[in-house]
Amino acid sequence: MDILTTDFHTHILPGIDDGSQSVDDSIAMLLKEQSDGVDTILLTPHFYPQTMFPDTFLEKRQIAMDQLRSALPQDRKMPHLIPGAEVQYCPGMSQWEQLNSLAIGDSKHILIEMPYTKWSENTYAELKRIRIECDLTPIIAHVERYLTRYNMNRVLNRLLSIPVLLQMNCEYLTDIRTQRTALKLISAHKIHLIGSDCHSSNWRSPTMAQARDVLLANADEQTLLFMSQMQRMVIHR
Repeated sequence: MDILTTDFHTHILPGIDDGSQSVDDSIAMLLKEQSDGVDTILLTPHFYPQTMFPDTFLEKRQIAMDQLRSALPQDRKMPHLIPGAEVQYCPGMSQWEQLNSLAIGDSKHILIEMPYTKWSENTYAELKRIRIECDLTPIIAHVERYLTRYNMNRVLNRLLSIPVLLQMNCEYLTDIRTQRTALKLISAHKIHLIGSDCHSSNWRSPTMAQARDVLLANADEQTLLFMSQMQRMVIHR
């Protein structure tokens, strides 16, 4: 079963955001991902609408991808790379003409980083407009960062009612302080995708293998099947 063989959130592309700052570091991260059993990687650099137009971002992303691909080792099979973006939420983003160009590959899914302030009814309504009017399914990046013990069920239920997909970072699953909550959410099928959110080969490095080990040791067959199906649904592989 293909469990956690796709990393759904990375900052591997060199020199485009606060992730990898060199091609060598990007290659080191890819080699770590490969050794962790990852065969597909979503390249999701930050897109901040207040600092950059989509066209400019897409041009910079293409340059970084070309640099990375030209440096890939030729003597070993490397993970399949899919372009995307971690798009910062912005009121009215459902009206952007180029929103679809920020989707993951040629899919109808888009990774969105939500505000760290309290969400209003308009926030949920905007996500719903992205889903319905733009025909894009939002994937909420590192959803655990927006949850507290007091609002967890309310926020998750509101998001799932839209519906959107929810991505959790590996560290929430591997950290002993949050592992129990992470497994509970995954077992309840309230988490759909896992990503490393890696930024460097030696700082916030890829940790997909550790997350897979925790999942395989603690999740039942039905949960593992669900996670596998969610993975295939987004990447169509």
